[in-house]
Order: sequence, then C-alpha cells, then structure tokens
Amino acid sequence: MASSVIAGSVSAVLQTNHVVGTIVTAGVYVAKVDLGSLQNGDEVELRFADVCSFSGTLSVAYSASYAHVQGTQIKVSPPVVVTRSAQFMIKQVAGVGRIFNFDVVSI
Repeated sequence: MASSVIAGSVSAVLQTNHVVGTIVTAGVYVAKVDLGSLQNGDEVELRFADVCSFSGTLSVAYSASYAHVQGTQIKVSPPVVVTRSAQFMIKQVAGVGRIFNFDVVSI
C-alpha cells in the first residue's frame, strides 16, 4: 500500500534549489508535485537524487523540467529505487516565484 512519507509546500525563490525532503529508508518512491500555479514565463525543475554506492555521492536519478501553464497540473515522477538515502528537490529557474504543493510517496 502506498503511503505519504514527505508532504508539504514550498514557496520557490528563483534559482534556489529547495531540498523539500530527505529519505533515509530503502524503498521505491514517487514524487507528486502540483504545478497548477505555473504561468506563462515560469519554469521549474524537479529532481530526485540518490546515493548509489558506498562512496556516499549524491547523484541525480531523475530530473524533469516544466515551463508555462500546464494542461496536466499534477506531475508524477517515475518510481525511483532508493537503497541508502535520497533527496527530492524543486527549483524554479524562471518567472515569478510560485508556491508548489508536493507529496513523496512510498510504493
């Protein structure tokens, strides 16, 4: 059964990488973000970074970029397998800073 492990909202500051959650339990996760607040001229990047080896180096496992008004407002990442720890990040790179609601779900 899926369950929410991190949920909330972030008020984006342009060009700031907002780490909205850190996962420290192995599992499979998806991130859901409501991009309904995007307007024309806005652009946001969503990322999942995972530690893939014993070296502890955090590396991007998933990234997506969305711009302008979205026809489908809620975006869902593909499943990301976390073995050690991971971070979910939101970064608005253009436009006017918006508020984004998010939910990271263990599946």
